[in-house]
Amino acid sequence: MASLNDRLYEKWVRLWSKVVTLFYHIKYWKEIGAAKAAMEVSRQNLFLVADEYRPFTPHPENVAVSQFLRKFKYTSDAPFVDWWINEGDELVYWLRGQRDDCDGAAAMAKWAWKQFGVESDIRILRGESNMDARHAICVRRDMAVFTTNGFLVNVERFAEMYGLKNAIIGYFGAEFTQITDEKGEQVV
Repeated sequence: MASLNDRLYEKWVRLWSKVVTLFYHIKYWKEIGAAKAAMEVSRQNLFLVADEYRPFTPHPENVAVSQFLRKFKYTSDAPFVDWWINEGDELVYWLRGQRDDCDGAAAMAKWAWKQFGVESDIRILRGESNMDARHAICVRRDMAVFTTNGFLVNVERFAEMYGLKNAIIGYFGAEFTQITDEKGEQVV
């Protein structure tokens, strides 16, 4: 069960994220039309890439998501403290020039897989204590594939041998020891 601090942090980040999203909508209000058009082009490109790779792979949507995430540019949340792209607020990603930090990359992977009807979840990797480093990834629900900062990682063989949690944590080395959902509840 998530601690009170984790639950409060999650609520604060969700609220703060709405404020930051509103800020970007106001700051770039003249560019909202172009951002919506870019978002639609990205959506259409997902399907074009998947169709192109369909004869060669049983999961062409993974190739399409991987191609989409290659445009991701990592940047910190400065000048703001940590904030997330909430589901339904994805337009801010295009308003910011396809730039964000790890939670933005995870949110965009979730958005991209959703275009194919594939369910996925954002997971937070944490160190021993909740004050240690945190990192957001997006994990497909139906297979041992996840994204991290614009890269798609397949850990199916390792997950079969060691379990999904150990496969994911093993990919990152010893930096992380816990996997939680966005509310701080232990998962996997």
